[in-house]
Amino acid sequence: DSIVASGRLTDTIISPVVWFDFGRSYRQQREVRDIIRDSFLNTAYLSVVAMLIAIIVGIAAGVISAVRPYSAIDYLTMTGALIGVSMPVFWLGLMLILLFQGQLGWVKGIGFGEITWPEINLGLFSFHIPWHQNVILPSITLATVPMAIIARMTRSSMLEVMNLDYIRTARSKGLAEWTVIIRHALKNSLIPIITVIGLDFALLLAGAVLTETVFS
Repeated sequence: DSIVASGRLTDTIISPVVWFDFGRSYRQQREVRDIIRDSFLNTAYLSVVAMLIAIIVGIAAGVISAVRPYSAIDYLTMTGALIGVSMPVFWLGLMLILLFQGQLGWVKGIGFGEITWPEINLGLFSFHIPWHQNVILPSITLATVPMAIIARMTRSSMLEVMNLDYIRTARSKGLAEWTVIIRHALKNSLIPIITVIGLDFALLLAGAVLTETVFS
């Protein structure tokens, strides 16, 4: 009897979570797991696009700052990274909507919109690429914080290896400076950068709700 009772108690406590049964939403009067299922694909899509922007821009900014340490471009880049970390995403999202959609009319930022597939014709062959105008502003907004963190981590990691022996050896062989920076210095600086990218991507998935709310 005690085993049966404990089994029933275990089922009562654990099984709803194991089977993704989170109950019903009092606000929407729907199953919570259905709400999560319907929304997660959009959140994942937005987070992936934002993470790609953060990786490309953040690593590029960090490398440039590390190559020219304590220069004007280094101070400018790191100041921008500090602003990016400190800036509230809901305020930045509203400012981007007012500027690029309201004033300039360049892109659309409200609503999910539609993904189009414009054709790129290169003469001998052509191909279609995905284009989603509505994801530009929210992805830039969501990318600001991880972009700044990646830029600062890239700079500090690059500065640690730029004066090591194997970098001086590569330069003494007559290799081009950007070959030394990209192939040797950046390649050996990626371990902490990749760790930060993984942590930031998890935070994007969990924290995208505020940006999604601003951009509907």
